[in-house]
Amino acid sequence: MELQPDKFKLIAGDLSLDLVNTASKWQRAENSFSPTGDSLADISDLVSWAIKAKAVDEGTARRVLKSAENDKLDARVLRRVKKLRSAIYGIAIAMITGKAPFPDDVDCLEKARSRALDGQKIEYVRGRLELRRRKEEAPLDAVLDSIALSAVDLFTSDRAERIRVCGGESCGWLFVDDSRGRNRHWCDMRDCGNLAKVRRFRRKSSKV
Repeated sequence: MELQPDKFKLIAGDLSLDLVNTASKWQRAENSFSPTGDSLADISDLVSWAIKAKAVDEGTARRVLKSAENDKLDARVLRRVKKLRSAIYGIAIAMITGKAPFPDDVDCLEKARSRALDGQKIEYVRGRLELRRRKEEAPLDAVLDSIALSAVDLFTSDRAERIRVCGGESCGWLFVDDSRGRNRHWCDMRDCGNLAKVRRFRRKSSKV
């Protein structure tokens, strides 16, 4: 397995939405959303993304990959990550459209939040209280916990009202609009933004 953190791009301004953006071409089923494009093909992709997102250090990542070759538990974590990713996407779209999220998505996030809190403990260290992870928690579980808590923080804050979908015709990436004028339209001006400019220019040119 090979680490390739540079294959991932972080533009969302939030860890949980950056995870959502590892998938694409989301389709709605009756009570859920699922992607038809996925950048997380295996554990090495998940670990590579986690390095890029600074959710795990490279030394820990390499130890995870070494153990993942014969560890079915890591594969189960990947499935859990993808299930949580779909739930976060569904809740984010509900926030954007002003509709109630699917109950299953909320339930999935709540279960992930509860697991995350169970993996933490308060310790008194050098004159202060600190929130630390339990030593027995696996590194990938810690990544999943960070994603869940990031999503909870986002969806329960005023920033939830600033979640946007990129205006690119075939993009669909999500981000939090923290721009000063609250007028951000693109995941990245250098990508979808420039492409939109080129398309507008071509349309104008064709009418001349």
